[in-house]
Amino acid sequence: MLFTVDWPEPFGLAMIEALACGTPVIAFGRGSVPEVIEHGVTGFIVRSEEEAVEAVARLPKIDRRACHERFERCLQIAWRALTCRSTNGSCRSAARNTPKEA
Repeated sequence: MLFTVDWPEPFGLAMIEALACGTPVIAFGRGSVPEVIEHGVTGFIVRSEEEAVEAVARLPKIDRRACHERFERCLQIAWRALTCRSTNGSCRSAARNTPKEA
């Protein structure tokens, strides 16, 4: 996924949803990008359009399972919190269905 937002995006839900699907992300290093993307592991943080184009060629080096695992390990709870706001009260059922850590 190309996330070429050029302002300090505070959260970046689209990046989190991409990682949930195992899709690597190429993004400018603004706003929440450094907190969501692990450079070289779940995608690439770039400074220019030229770097983004170069990063596309490096995408085969990214393990799509690592992208999904990042979502599972670090981002799933935040995603649930943001997405349940628009589901008319289903937040409680989503919280009950969240897997517990072993």
